[in-house]
Amino acid sequence: MRTGRGSSALLACLALSACQMALPLGGAGQGAAQVDAPVEDIVTDGAGEAIVEGGETPDAGEQIPPEVSKAGLFGFLRPKEPVGVEAEDAAFAPRPETLGVEQELTEGTPPQATPNKPGLFGFLAGGQSAGVEAPKSTVAPGEVLPFGTIGIACELKKRDMGKEIGQSPEKGRASWTVYDSDPQSTAPRSHFITGFADGCARQVTASLVMFGAAEFHEFLRYAEGNDAPWTDADKAYEKIKRQSCGVGRGTPCPAGQRGALDQNLAFVTIYPQFGGGSEWIELLLNAGELVSEERRDVE
Repeated sequence: MRTGRGSSALLACLALSACQMALPLGGAGQGAAQVDAPVEDIVTDGAGEAIVEGGETPDAGEQIPPEVSKAGLFGFLRPKEPVGVEAEDAAFAPRPETLGVEQELTEGTPPQATPNKPGLFGFLAGGQSAGVEAPKSTVAPGEVLPFGTIGIACELKKRDMGKEIGQSPEKGRASWTVYDSDPQSTAPRSHFITGFADGCARQVTASLVMFGAAEFHEFLRYAEGNDAPWTDADKAYEKIKRQSCGVGRGTPCPAGQRGALDQNLAFVTIYPQFGGGSEWIELLLNAGELVSEERRDVE
């Protein structure tokens, strides 16, 4: 029986050694600190006190915290701080002078309105461009204007204007066209002139409307002995001719440079009576615009 108890005690001591239980360091009865460091990292001095490798002696009961990495998951991307620099938290903390600004931007600044921009197919949307008003009619359908008044008719279709009775230039592609609401009549009636840049016809009341070419105008105006006063149409024509043909006042446009002038420009004579009369209206049209309007009479 004694032998069995001795054997049990011996086995218990061996088990404790195998489990590496923490044993007091130093003599019996001396309070010893428990050190979690491996045995090979512990050195004792001559008095038996434990010294952690590096020369520092831990206080009794002090736990040595494990070193914690502050780098984070992607810390290897951040450059290492040199020895003696402040902690990383101080380096990335917001500066005191910017705190008020950041708070004002996040709390006090109202959201900015985003401009309404057209999408990829915004050009397919209808409507007028910003700041551009659609042309408006100044005469109602079927209304007859007094002689000398030029109205704007935007709602009428060509089939509602009557019959085409003339164009300018006389041959080739027409820039200007005149329609007669009742070509069988000789009384004053509505006529419509098309070719304006705004897409609206101009309505006049006349017994006869005729186109005149630029070349014919030069023939009459520059004729020897013609001392008639220069009209607004005469003066405007000289400016257009100079820009198109490069010649001065009183000089016909050279034949080789007449293309644009003859294509874009037209004189229009509006008579209140069929076969002429003592007065008429003269218009000068050019490049989709009404350049001049003037009442003329026999002097």
